[in-house]
Amino acid sequence: MKAPTRPLLAFIACAAIWGSTFLAIRVGNDALPALWACTLRYAVAAVILIGLMLAARVPWPKGPALDAALRYGFWEFGLS
Repeated sequence: MKAPTRPLLAFIACAAIWGSTFLAIRVGNDALPALWACTLRYAVAAVILIGLMLAARVPWPKGPALDAALRYGFWEFGLS
């Protein structure tokens, strides 16, 4: 794949994901309570991201990187 097409594919993927988020929230809130709908979206995202991580053979974070990721996850997502 040529280098100029990679940013375009990344932009299209981001636009599709973020564009569909509002639809998923609207449909999800009609079908499930808000907390369960949010949990389902996060679980699906985690499965997709872990799959991408395994496919790209990216190592799991360790040491300070793991600590920073856990702290960020707690303050950004866990607390809210």
